[in-house]
Amino acid sequence: MPARRHMAPRIYLKSTNKQSTQTKLVAAKVRVAPLKKVTLPRLELLSATLGARLLKFVREALELPPHTPYTCFTDSKIAQAWIRGDPSRWKQFVRNRVEEIQSATYLA
Repeated sequence: MPARRHMAPRIYLKSTNKQSTQTKLVAAKVRVAPLKKVTLPRLELLSATLGARLLKFVREALELPPHTPYTCFTDSKIAQAWIRGDPSRWKQFVRNRVEEIQSATYLA
């Protein structure tokens, strides 16, 4: 039996002062990929969606001001193109997730 794929977005908080810079893991979420056959780009998009939800939760929980900068990463060029594009261009599965990511990360 092949190994199951999983999605594991993480949130790190970076703080800087005159003497040092610290980076700490503040939240992580792991999900096993669905049993149903899903393409790798769609799995990457699902992972990005999970990460956007986690980012939104952490920003609200820590009461960070709206202008606090953040950076999101994914190594999937296809998922990046979907996320940066107009959601109406994509089929429903991709469109729904892209809309959620854009809303949670203020890209809309």
